[in-house]
Amino acid sequence: MTTYDFSDASHAEGYLAGSVIRIGNDPIYITRVRSARTAGYNLYYIPTTLYSERDDPQGVEQILFNDPTVNLSPVPLGMVNIEGDTIYLQRIPYRQWKIGLTPRNCYAYSYSNNDDNIMWRRYIRHMGFIHCVRNEYPTYEQVISDVVVNTDRYRPWVSAFSRNFAINRAGEVFYYILGDVPIGKVNQETNSIQLLDDRFYLQQLLEQDGARCV
Repeated sequence: MTTYDFSDASHAEGYLAGSVIRIGNDPIYITRVRSARTAGYNLYYIPTTLYSERDDPQGVEQILFNDPTVNLSPVPLGMVNIEGDTIYLQRIPYRQWKIGLTPRNCYAYSYSNNDDNIMWRRYIRHMGFIHCVRNEYPTYEQVISDVVVNTDRYRPWVSAFSRNFAINRAGEVFYYILGDVPIGKVNQETNSIQLLDDRFYLQQLLEQDGARCV
């Protein structure tokens, strides 16, 4: 786990306030940092589901910075399932002092809208973001059933079965590093993925994530 040494609470606040880190494996949003009554300093935070752009959000909790559950390692990102859409999240290189995620150092791309102008508050408050951080996804079989086989008009437009891969209604398979460029397609007779000729190198990773390949 990544550790940092700060000179005082003000120093820590400059690096942490206004960003998303983790307690254990759960993402939290740091609102401020203050000196503790005994020693060290407290992190004041809210669960990301309660994130607000107001200066004084509701439901603020606190934890000592040196609590062993405070996790300053990079927040794992990838595909995020949100209300029938899949958004790809990536931390981008940015010359900034914040340790955690912020609107300025996080890139978001919507697969259903082909749009990278996604508001921070749209995904940071959603349970899909928490599921991504925790690496909790529907199975490959469930995504095939819900998105490709199902013909209901209200079915998801696209859904991810891991941080790495998502499948849309047309059966096209996407790999987060390659953006909106399909890497293959689902064969509906076998429910297996037929990779494009130049994407066979992804077969092992797909199978590790639970997919079946032709």
